[in-house]
Amino acid sequence: SIEHRLICLDGEIIWVRSRIKIDYEGDRAKQVIGSIQNITAIRDAELSEQIRKDKIILYQETLASFIRHPLFLKMQYDELIDDLTKIVSDTLDVSRVSVWSYKKHDSGAVIDLVNLWNSQTRQHIHDMVLSEADFPTYFSALNEIRVLKYDDVYSEPEVAEFTRSYFPENNITSMMDVPFYQSGELAGVICLEHTAAPRHWTLEEQSFLLSIAE
Repeated sequence: SIEHRLICLDGEIIWVRSRIKIDYEGDRAKQVIGSIQNITAIRDAELSEQIRKDKIILYQETLASFIRHPLFLKMQYDELIDDLTKIVSDTLDVSRVSVWSYKKHDSGAVIDLVNLWNSQTRQHIHDMVLSEADFPTYFSALNEIRVLKYDDVYSEPEVAEFTRSYFPENNITSMMDVPFYQSGELAGVICLEHTAAPRHWTLEEQSFLLSIAE
């Protein structure tokens, strides 16, 4: 059998498997029997699986590179965050990656921006504070949910408070946040913010971000 591509009359490209059987009578061909099977779905599934495996290898290599990073080995974590946000952005192809510090005050909790990398402007941002008073539902979720995953931020109640200004001002359509802890207490959150069309976050991407947070 032979697998090859065909271009249909409408321009669609499909994969087919062709089989040919030749029956002989003596040394002469008596008849030729052929069949063609559309295997586009099979090839697409194989390609998707290979892409998934390649991404897992990439994520593993990225995590290993963090452990070997000179700033990590020297435990200079504040300086490392600049590189971390950019590398995570490049690895996951996410426009905005940020790290926030969680702090509790008498007036309520806040998350204080440590570093935000914007791949579109190629700039780091450090100056922003979000308060529990302005985003109470999100802060409640931050304390209760291990992975805050929102493929479409405009349809999720936990982040509805951001739809008034933060999301539209920054063109954010999808978001995934993972809190991190110190001594069992909430210490901050790593945030991925995707722009353009809504994005489905995969289990592999969730696992990668969890590993970064831990």
